[in-house]
Amino acid sequence: MTENNNPPKNKLYTVQDVLDYAQISRGTLYKLMNRGLPYMKIGRSLRFDEDSIRKWFKSKETGK
Repeated sequence: MTENNNPPKNKLYTVQDVLDYAQISRGTLYKLMNRGLPYMKIGRSLRFDEDSIRKWFKSKETGK
C-alpha cells in the first residue's frame, strides 16, 4: 500500500463554514443546495469544496 503525502488542493467546508462564509441561515443553505449549490455527502456529513462554492456564488452575482 502506498502512502499519499500530498495534501488536498482544496479545503472542504462544513455546513457551518458555508453558513459563516455566505452569512446565510441553515434553511437558506438547504434551499440553495436544492437549486444547485454543489456539495458532497461523506457518510452522514455534508461537505462543500471551497473552490466550487466560491465559483457558484460568484456565478450568481448580478448588477455588474
